[in-house]
Amino acid sequence: MAQSLKLDVEKLLKILETYHKKDCWQKTQNWFKPLKGNFTERAKLLKNIIYTSAPLTKENTKGKLGEFSVLQGDIIKTKAAITNNTVFSYDRQSYSYYVIVPSSCSVQEGRYKWVLLARLWPIEKLDSANQQAYMSALKLESTKLFYFPPIDGVDVGTLGFLAVFEEISYMENSLLQSAKRVASLSEIGWRLLNGFVVNHFTRPPEGEHDARRCSFPKEWRV
Repeated sequence: MAQSLKLDVEKLLKILETYHKKDCWQKTQNWFKPLKGNFTERAKLLKNIIYTSAPLTKENTKGKLGEFSVLQGDIIKTKAAITNNTVFSYDRQSYSYYVIVPSSCSVQEGRYKWVLLARLWPIEKLDSANQQAYMSALKLESTKLFYFPPIDGVDVGTLGFLAVFEEISYMENSLLQSAKRVASLSEIGWRLLNGFVVNHFTRPPEGEHDARRCSFPKEWRV
């Protein structure tokens, strides 16, 4: 005999509201406020907490990653990525650095054909007018740039990188699987990156959820 099933639609709305907020990023900004304008200490702190000691592999994580070969937040060095309509110009024939944006599950072999990246621009190559962008990113105030500290063994100067989210960079997945990974994010680094992405790219502006609100069934019966 068929059984009925009741789904609580209002509970679904509560779940979605909980995971679509800006509170995390605002609280993170507040946590850093005691450092005020001390950019050297901000950068030094992030350098010590944002990366793992080596790129994460199934071998150095005791198999916890399964067969994953690349991860969200990994920084890669490649010539194979494509960037159209650049904000900061670069030599397309030379190696550049990129951060992998989508979730780790989505970037494995056989998933997306093309993978979204954000290009990393060495801060010491910026002209003086754009040095302000470095300070804005370090204060977690930029909506377009995310700061990455220097990476051990990567010779790009002592200030690190800005990840340029104002551009669209991408790479064919089949090439990504064999790209040179130069760094993986620690748990703190990974959560910082996700907090940035959620706050600046999926957070609704004030009033938008009210404008979208409409009637819906409080329960759904099957």
